[in-house]
Amino acid sequence: MGNAFLTAGRCPNDCGNKFPIYITVLSVCNLIAAFARTGDTIITMRSVEPRDKNFAMGLAGMIFSVFGKPFSFC
Repeated sequence: MGNAFLTAGRCPNDCGNKFPIYITVLSVCNLIAAFARTGDTIITMRSVEPRDKNFAMGLAGMIFSVFGKPFSFC
C-alpha cells in the first residue's frame, strides 16, 4: 500500500467487462432483499393493531435499514 499513486484520467487497465457483472450482482442482491422486506411487511401489518401500524412500520423500516444491510451478503 505504501507504493500507491493517483493519476488523472481513465484507468489504464481494461476493467470494462467487470462493471456489468457488478451491476448484475448488485441487482440480484437488491431483489433478494426486497423479497425479504415483503414478508416482513406482511407479518407486521397482520400482527399489529390498526392504531399502531404507522409506528410499527416506521420502527421495522429503521431496524431493517440500520441492522439489515451491514449483515447482508452483498
